[in-house]
Amino acid sequence: MKLTKRIALALAAFTALSLLAGCAPAGEQEPLPTLPPLSAPIFQDRAQLSALYEQVHIEDKLADVIVRLGQPEKRQTANGEEYYEWRKDGAGVAASFRLDETVQGKVIYYDDLRQLQALTGEVDLSNAMLIKAGTEFMYAQALLGNEGVEIASSSREDQQGRVVVTRLYTWVNPDGSHLDVEVDEQDKVVECKSYLVAGA
Repeated sequence: MKLTKRIALALAAFTALSLLAGCAPAGEQEPLPTLPPLSAPIFQDRAQLSALYEQVHIEDKLADVIVRLGQPEKRQTANGEEYYEWRKDGAGVAASFRLDETVQGKVIYYDDLRQLQALTGEVDLSNAMLIKAGTEFMYAQALLGNEGVEIASSSREDQQGRVVVTRLYTWVNPDGSHLDVEVDEQDKVVECKSYLVAGA
């Protein structure tokens, strides 16, 4: 996942990734780019950040979400894919919908991933090497010292026709280094990871 991005990019990237048959089991490591100073405010309240996100559920109908959150802004990604965005009191969520108007994916609104640093606390990303596909999520959280922040969720059907919900969690350090972990909601195991570290 990119460090700085608009919500459309985050939603499109995560939804597309979740529709793939799989991902690299060992994870992907990328070098940390040179970053501009953080200009967006740092989030301090996890509940406030997630207030709208927690009110949108995979498989919800668009009409039900509108009743719950009000009329959204309808937007498009650069590829022309439509999504809906709700913003209120500093919180925000965007969601993509299937043709039957059920939620396929959702993502928390943020401008820069570094805004989440106070919510995850500083983490030792050398422990990311110990987290692999199949690692129990509770063990991964213990290695990192906290639960991370859920920033996205998406669903797909597997080969057996089972609806698989994948949740994306992140851990962010003040220098912008961070770890993203995708977790199978039902089995509570890591599907894959990616991370940016200084000096990589």
